[in-house]
Amino acid sequence: MSLNNTNSQIFQLEEMGFKKLKSNSYKSDRLNPIPSNSTVDGYFLVSFEDLDVVNDKGQIRSAGLDSLHIDDMEISFRERRSLGHKAVKEWLVGEFDEQTGKIILLDGHHRSRAMLRESLDPKKVNIPIKVVNFPNELTRDTWMSKANRGLLPSKKSNNKDAIKFFEKHHKTLFSTLGNNPTEKEKRALIYNKISEIFPHIQKTAKKRLYETAILGGRVQNTRPVDEALSQTLQQKLWKRTFKPGGSIVGNECFIPSRYDPSRKTIMMKCIQRSGNNPTETMNIKILTWFNATSNFPISRKEALRNYEAINNSVVDGSLAKITEVIFPEQDRSKNINHNYIFNWDYDLKKFV
Repeated sequence: MSLNNTNSQIFQLEEMGFKKLKSNSYKSDRLNPIPSNSTVDGYFLVSFEDLDVVNDKGQIRSAGLDSLHIDDMEISFRERRSLGHKAVKEWLVGEFDEQTGKIILLDGHHRSRAMLRESLDPKKVNIPIKVVNFPNELTRDTWMSKANRGLLPSKKSNNKDAIKFFEKHHKTLFSTLGNNPTEKEKRALIYNKISEIFPHIQKTAKKRLYETAILGGRVQNTRPVDEALSQTLQQKLWKRTFKPGGSIVGNECFIPSRYDPSRKTIMMKCIQRSGNNPTETMNIKILTWFNATSNFPISRKEALRNYEAINNSVVDGSLAKITEVIFPEQDRSKNINHNYIFNWDYDLKKFV
């Protein structure tokens, strides 16, 4: 991600072929304007596939997505469209990643998922997005946290969100105090920042939040899944390993990767399969996991719902069918050797 060189970034955005829109096509958040030291690189209409929605830089909530919030938004969007109105009123906000050519989604995670549910096709989801260039991570994350102030369409931040923020940024904040600041000065600074960025957090919670985020009172209970662990799990579950982009072996397709709501890998493998004029259905087996900020039970439910939608509405059943989905346990407070395995029930038309 580039946090500078605005002219170069604008040129790259134009080269990507994103459809330009006028700034007044949608509303901007007047209560949380873009910081004065940041620049707006453009206003565009993009597809869900143009977004990077799984990048940790774009998700500041400790629990990740709230599926119930997405449910409410989906219903609201359908009602608005039935009345002839736009589903989304305000710009979503993102930051262009020069390395991937995608826009890292910063504000609008729940809205984008609700829009995706409506169409089921990531290429046909028209998402209005304001692309912003922030000078540094602290400025960006502060703006993102303030956006979650609890007014629709956002949901207000909680104590865990604040802990995550200050665990990441407290050293940068302390550097503004000069050399050898006292503990009293540090606490005063963090307490003031809590009031500024997370106004919903009660005063009585500030002391515990400080001790947890700054003094290390929090125990990290999340197990990340890296390439080495992925291969270990594949060897245990499938008796062999495959590349993250997926591999077709006979009438089976194996896909080990971090969860991607755009489902691009699945679609690409189906296209690859269709080119071979198959006579039998390809069984797709998926091993997938989530980033460390996710609410794992909720994320598993959302993933299964998306995979069910693919089987029932997107991919021709005679061409391919997702028959197995595996989620490794990522919560260290539970049985870390357990895997959540779901198989496709052809009668119920869902995973069981």
